This record gives sequence, structure tokens and C-alpha cells, in this order.
Amino acid sequence: MENKIILPSQREGSLHWIMREAAKKYGVTVKDLRDGNKRSSLLTAARWECVSAMRAKGRSLCDIGYYLSLDHTSVLHALRQREKPNTRVHRAKEAREAEIKAKQTLPPAPTTFTAKEKAAALFKPMGVK
Repeated sequence: MENKIILPSQREGSLHWIMREAAKKYGVTVKDLRDGNKRSSLLTAARWECVSAMRAKGRSLCDIGYYLSLDHTSVLHALRQREKPNTRVHRAKEAREAEIKAKQTLPPAPTTFTAKEKAAALFKPMGVK
């Protein structure tokens, strides 16, 4: 049996792990999360997710700000904004969650076709619907 060394950044609950999970959930990259100059509703929602998770872990505003390339006052603002309902970011978050839920409820696409179906798709005469 091979012993794997688990680095602190790979442990569940570490700041990097939190960022990776939020990036996966919102379909963005960790690099985009750490880039303070990029602005979009999805990125902001992902950052809010990171901020609240990191704060729940007991991290200071300065630590969170350093990790997300934000000022500690921006982190404080994010925490306050998160409490307000019906903001642009809340709507983006809800849209992303609905999109994820819709993907989970879709039936799986057929992966195999019969030879007859392949031929029908490939050799459809022009003008025929």
C-alpha cells in the first residue's frame, strides 16, 4: 500500500480546498477567484461563498482578503451584502443553482446508436425534414 502525503492545501476545509470547491460549483477557476480585478456576478457569488466558508472556519478578515486578493474592508462589505436579499449576485447564484439542478435532472444522452439510426442521420436527403 502506498502512503500518500496530503499537503495542507489539499485537506478538506483548507482555504485552497474551499476555493477549489467554490470554483467548481460556480464554473470558474481558482485563478479568477484570486484575481481581484475580474468582476462578474458568478465570480462575486463564488467569492461570497469562499468568504462565508472561510469566516466559518474562524479566519480573520485580513487572512481572507489576502487569500482572495481583496482588502479586508471588501471582505467585510461582502459579508454585509450577503445578508441583503435580492441583489444582483443573489440572482446570479440562484440562476447557477437552478442550472446545476437542471443538469442533474436531465436524462442521460444516448451513447449508442443502431446502424440504421446512424445511416438515417448521415444520409438524409436534402430538403427533407
